[in-house]
Amino acid sequence: DHRSRGPAHPSAGSVREAFRPQVDRPSLEATAAWLRTPVARKIVALETASSEPETEQKVAEYAATLKTNPAPARRLELLQQLDWVTGANETSADLVAVIARGLSSAVSAAGPPQRRLRPGQIEDRAAQVRARANESLREVRTMSMLYTYQTLEDDELSEYVRFSGTDAGRWYNTAMRKALVGAIGKAVEQTVTELVRAVPLDRWARAAMPAPQPVK
Repeated sequence: DHRSRGPAHPSAGSVREAFRPQVDRPSLEATAAWLRTPVARKIVALETASSEPETEQKVAEYAATLKTNPAPARRLELLQQLDWVTGANETSADLVAVIARGLSSAVSAAGPPQRRLRPGQIEDRAAQVRARANESLREVRTMSMLYTYQTLEDDELSEYVRFSGTDAGRWYNTAMRKALVGAIGKAVEQTVTELVRAVPLDRWARAAMPAPQPVK
């Protein structure tokens, strides 16, 4: 869905493998039943379409139209509810953090012993990156959701919010969040070492360092 876009893309199989241990049969059956409804099928189709490579440019063009024709307050309210109940923004921030953690770990391991980071330092860096991303991603996420769901009626979007707030919906979103973060974490671990070997260490070190905070 719209939460899964990011700098690393695990295979569908790896996400399924990470998802399987979290399966709760009643919640899975309730989720499957909802996914067969016309509203859910429409939502899945919209989310699938929005994952295409050319979407980024389309979102930018759509954002430009909103400057003269702003989204209705009710639509923004529904999307904020959806973001909150699904934890979509939190998932995006988690994905940024897990990538930062993998990069910092690889750069540290490839460097001289005296410059290697302790696990706590790596976690601190990932937390800093996550905190900055959490707020900066919110506006991007809202625009992405406005674009993705623009053809949904408010009552259809309300139904999505309603299902996401049920026990089954909360289980599904939590399980998918853990599966995505876990799968991308593994994908980063498997690839970043080779990337560090291919690119001069000092360039990776600069990329892995938190950006300096502006003086207020």
